Amino acid sequence: MAQITISGPESSWFGQGFGQSGMAGSYVLTVDGTAGTLVERDFSSGPPGTVLSSSSVVTAQTVNGVRTAVLERPYTVSSHSSLPSSDFSDFLNCRQTTLSAIAAIGTSLNFGNVAHGRSNRSPNGVLTNICCTDRPTYEPTPQPTPQPVAGATQRPTGVPTTGRPTQVTQRPTGAPTTVTRQPTLAPTTGTPTQTLTQRPSKFPTAPPTQQPVAAGTPTRAPVVSTARPTAAPVPSYEVCVATTRILPEVSVSMARDTTNEMAKITIRGPVDRWFAQGFGSATMPGSYALVVSGAAGSFEERLLTGYDAGSLLSSSAVGNSGVISQDTVNGVR
Repeated sequence: MAQITISGPESSWFGQGFGQSGMAGSYVLTVDGTAGTLVERDFSSGPPGTVLSSSSVVTAQTVNGVRTAVLERPYTVSSHSSLPSSDFSDFLNCRQTTLSAIAAIGTSLNFGNVAHGRSNRSPNGVLTNICCTDRPTYEPTPQPTPQPVAGATQRPTGVPTTGRPTQVTQRPTGAPTTVTRQPTLAPTTGTPTQTLTQRPSKFPTAPPTQQPVAAGTPTRAPVVSTARPTAAPVPSYEVCVATTRILPEVSVSMARDTTNEMAKITIRGPVDRWFAQGFGSATMPGSYALVVSGAAGSFEERLLTGYDAGSLLSSSAVGNSGVISQDTVNGVR
């Protein structure tokens, strides 16, 4: 479901259009200045457009001269299929991150008089879906490729490194041969190189005699892994609903962690009264509600089935299975 909130003056009608940079072809929401009635309109033929059948749940309120209407509707409405600009599926599913928009304020209370004047309109607007931008990504850290060291001698595979000098058998070549021997585990920095000169032999070099291995003596040194475990990515929340005030003194915002499929909900209100935020319904019955009350700011999750306190739910937040945090600043909890 999509939730669209528009606000404007109570002294005149106002409207918000979607999907086009001008009026023609826009999906338009208009709010009447008399009763605050919200109407969905098809501007395919221009203003005043064709009234669409209601696809949504609408709530409205007026506070300090500002009228706010909240509409809840599916991403795609089958009865609006002839109006492409009314389809929000690409925008809200992040297949596109921006959406063209227009807005206007009328010069009268009722939309029946469509006049708004040039100074009261705003074409060529753009809405940006912040749920689809600045997502945290976790890329594996590339490991450096080992580079061969100039002049280094590669050891045969499977030969254990015991710290003893490597035995090298030289075949006679008829000329003096210089062999460099270095301890395998000893550092080479600052250590003079030991050089042995072999004289040519008239006889083939006999292969080295294999020494018997005593029973119980390990033939390979144990291999100790030094690899460090890869750290799991730190969960990160991205804001999907910026701070919104449905009441002047109560605000709500929402963020998500797509890696762990967790939601973070932040609500703020006065410290001298209880306050609450409901979700999922335009009225109290059927709402999932978060309630903060008392001097200590106790936090509860409730299911409202009527116009009363509802039933207390077992906590799903990070406390039993999550974390609840609170702060109080300048009289706001």
